[in-house]
Amino acid sequence: MKSVTSIILLFISPIVFAQTKRVTRETPQGTVKYFVLKSDKKIKTGSYEIYAENGPSVTVRGFYKDDLKDSLWQFFAQQKLVAEEHYKNGNKCDIWTGYNRGFERLKYDPVKNDLSLYIPAKMDSMFNITPLGMPPGAVLERHPIYLGGNYTIAYLLASNIRYPATARTQNKQGELTLTLSIDEEGNMANCFIKDKLGYGLDNEVLRVAQMLPGSWVPAMAGGKKVAAQIDIPIAFELNATEPRAHKPGQIVISAFSVMR
Repeated sequence: MKSVTSIILLFISPIVFAQTKRVTRETPQGTVKYFVLKSDKKIKTGSYEIYAENGPSVTVRGFYKDDLKDSLWQFFAQQKLVAEEHYKNGNKCDIWTGYNRGFERLKYDPVKNDLSLYIPAKMDSMFNITPLGMPPGAVLERHPIYLGGNYTIAYLLASNIRYPATARTQNKQGELTLTLSIDEEGNMANCFIKDKLGYGLDNEVLRVAQMLPGSWVPAMAGGKKVAAQIDIPIAFELNATEPRAHKPGQIVISAFSVMR
């Protein structure tokens, strides 16, 4: 049976490749490589990969079927696997897994909303989280959890945000707050800036925030999935020689993180 299946696949693959075209695009996320139908270049079908802008390493690897996410999607940070998600015809399915240093730290069933394994890391509580659409003083039973871990968020922001030339020229520095809204299904529904600084700093943070790959385990309250808001403090500092945290959860972008 296996040999018959292999023969069938050999005949199918050339047909599939004959119907698709490989596309390579440079984006703020890095180099994106994927396939589209020759008959309709708006429809992605086949493998999908994003490569880091500063090297050949893959940051996202997945698959599209008729422009819908399908099969296994993997996410990497510093060339290490941090999360795996599964889709079927655009719908979330199977068990999603988060990793820390190669070990499973999280297992989540998005269909049943069942968090069967969760080993919290110190950085998982580094950001301020508040419920949305609930009465004042409402308490979350479960905070939204980034599948790849908060360390991945901090790493991606710190390594991709560049200090805009305008802000450097005007000697502009200071602190702002990046706010992410996570909806009831664990998707990032919105992101905006509190305490804006201007001079291109706010827009640069939003540019990178919208690059954050992967999904979240949604927050819970009253036994139901709820939306929540996450505040991430970011400081821009011209006299710093390297990134460092000043206060709990704060990400520091220093002078050498120059906008290219």
